[in-house]
Amino acid sequence: MKKLLFIMLLFVAGNLYASNSTFITPDESSGKEISIKGNQKDGNVLDTRQIIQPAVEALLHCDNGELIFSFNENIGEVVITITNDCGDVVATSICNSNLVSSVTIIVPTIVGSYNIEIAGTQYNGCGEYQL
Repeated sequence: MKKLLFIMLLFVAGNLYASNSTFITPDESSGKEISIKGNQKDGNVLDTRQIIQPAVEALLHCDNGELIFSFNENIGEVVITITNDCGDVVATSICNSNLVSSVTIIVPTIVGSYNIEIAGTQYNGCGEYQL
């Protein structure tokens, strides 16, 4: 009887946890995955290596302008710069992947085309997105 009660308690607790968690999928209208292509400074293309995840991933929340970068590898200190289609810098951040595994940058939610540049001593990457 105790085992049955314990199993039911675990089931209820798991459902409560899942209902309070936010799962972001690329199919949601508020989230948009952005492809980041990067190179190591020695010229090796990171995207052609046999790894499951790229060195840097980006997810844009179109509704609130949060652009979240996740660092899957230690790429050192990088400068992330977002420019609009006129070439104006709309957001920038200096990040150290040795210290943090992700960073959030607030970007404009105005319709247009935007470019992402990630530059550091160990890594260079770029990407783009449109609203």
